[in-house]
Amino acid sequence: MLREVTPLNFKTCRPARKSKLTPAMKAKRLNWAKQWRDKDVDFWRSVCFSDESTFEILQNKAQFVRRRRLTVLFRL
Repeated sequence: MLREVTPLNFKTCRPARKSKLTPAMKAKRLNWAKQWRDKDVDFWRSVCFSDESTFEILQNKAQFVRRRRLTVLFRL
């Protein structure tokens, strides 16, 4: 594929990485954990977590490559 893309004047680059959790989000989670750390097992057995958040248990190892023309600048 690289052979076909090179004459088209495309630059190959990986997308910028960003942290999934901001420092503020990490601090908020840590404070929550400290607040509830002294509860016993019986308490936690009665808790039902029902938020609608999604999360990844295993990180996706797939790498994505974006191809842009050299005249196109990186935009956020």
